[in-house]
Amino acid sequence: MLGQVGVNVMVKVTVKVTVKVTGKELLKNIDRFCAWPAYVLCWLLSSLLLLRLFSLQRAGRKSPSVGKILLIRPGGLGDLVLLQQAILESGLAVCDFTFLIEKRSRPWAEQQKLNFVCYDDLWLMLRFCVFNHQQFAKIINAEQLYGLAAAVHPWFLKKGGRSFGFSTNRMARFFSLSKFYDPVGTHEVDEFKGLLEISGLPLKNLRHENLPLKNLPLKNLPVESPKLVHQRSGLIVCIAGSAFPSRSLTAMQYAKLASQYRQGNELVIIRGGPTDTVLAKAVAALVPQPSWVSQVSFSDFCQQAATSRLAIGMEGGGLHVAHFYGTPCVAVFTSISHRKWGPRSADSTILVSQTLPCQPCARFSIVAKCEINYNCKNTYSPLP
Repeated sequence: MLGQVGVNVMVKVTVKVTVKVTGKELLKNIDRFCAWPAYVLCWLLSSLLLLRLFSLQRAGRKSPSVGKILLIRPGGLGDLVLLQQAILESGLAVCDFTFLIEKRSRPWAEQQKLNFVCYDDLWLMLRFCVFNHQQFAKIINAEQLYGLAAAVHPWFLKKGGRSFGFSTNRMARFFSLSKFYDPVGTHEVDEFKGLLEISGLPLKNLRHENLPLKNLPLKNLPVESPKLVHQRSGLIVCIAGSAFPSRSLTAMQYAKLASQYRQGNELVIIRGGPTDTVLAKAVAALVPQPSWVSQVSFSDFCQQAATSRLAIGMEGGGLHVAHFYGTPCVAVFTSISHRKWGPRSADSTILVSQTLPCQPCARFSIVAKCEINYNCKNTYSPLP
């Protein structure tokens, strides 16, 4: 009799999968699958809580300061600067708008005393939703692509009210009227003006250099008057884009720009974001004295940008602030379109690669993988 022996063999296989998802890719996926449900959910919740809002209004609860029109502007600080410029050039008053923005744009909103709410500030957003007495007859959505911002429309749109936005927004079918958006060739200020126009607002056509001028210190300047009359002096270097491979310049490149456009022995101020401190100090070490790294408040930085003879650097929020106050700019453009984001202040210079057919490669600020190692960062020259 033969015995049968069973042998159990257990094979342990370990598979390690590494998935790298960038912030923009994650936002893209969330937007693709969640924008519609979020919109419908907000519509249902707003309907259920409508009586609650009316009861708070009858009780006389205090409401945050609001304008007549809700203007949604996700994005960075520079986006908000250009949007405000579009409003001013259209002859409108910023006090007529309530801005729904991101926290990273908050310093500019506070500096300009805008009526604003940060949608990524949970406590502030809850206060605004619960204690806001006013719904809006018009909502202007300035987001170019992502549809999640449209999810707030049902909360704040009056019955019979109208909403406006770009045709490229993924929730454009919910807008009352949409405007075609050109992601490369049309300047962003003009795109924003187009949104204001289709919303039916009475617009004027004011040139940036013809906006009201006041010979006053910046901190006392009315928000309706974006430029100053003064004797400009000094050079300010604005560091931007260092977190993005397509826009990150070296300290030597910034120092070379400063030396090229400096007049005599004038003061050079280097300014960057919170994560740019090391780079800013490296630039200061390469630039002959007098030069120093600006670590002042945002309000004081606006003062510096508004009173400098020239602002130079990578396209970004700092140069948009300088341009807003009429300061001539020297702006480097790599992956981003200079036709869309270039400074419009007088005597400004655009530095861009004129030999690469792939420039600009960014669409809606999304940059594809580069096969030539972002050579546009090394081949830029002044645009004729």
